[in-house]
Amino acid sequence: MKIKGKTEISAIPKDLENIKIGIVKAQWNSAVTDTMLSECTKALKNAGILEENIISKNVPGSYELPLGALFIENTHNPAAVICLGCVIKGETDHDIFINQGIAQGIMGLNLRFSKPFVFGVLTVNTEEQAIARADGSKENKGKEAAEAALEMILLRQDLKKEVQGQIGFRNR
Repeated sequence: MKIKGKTEISAIPKDLENIKIGIVKAQWNSAVTDTMLSECTKALKNAGILEENIISKNVPGSYELPLGALFIENTHNPAAVICLGCVIKGETDHDIFINQGIAQGIMGLNLRFSKPFVFGVLTVNTEEQAIARADGSKENKGKEAAEAALEMILLRQDLKKEVQGQIGFRNR
């Protein structure tokens, strides 16, 4: 699998083939988020993640993504949780506050649990922009979120291997 950027992942290494990955998807703007979920799941399976190791749950809207991700973390302890949502600009600044809350919530989870909680949330001006970024006609944000999760899982595994046996380093 080609990761956006420079990293090439041809297959999930043997020590990662049974990892669990959580996905939490907002039901609001479901025409977009359903496509993102489909593309995300397809990318994970193509990378070698077993279907039974993909935990997928829905939340009402994008603002609930961080809490849904926390629920998945607390019940399944996956290697990563991918948060998929779509916030479309309206007539007010409501979207700004929603997006800031989501971003801060997801970042807090990354730092609290020292594992990837991926921000797969579209923050767009129109529904047309959202569709183009979800269906692959312009971008494929569901697939990109899966690739980001896999790349971060592999980075964590590589770093753990580097410090194994070294005195004075935490290895969680």
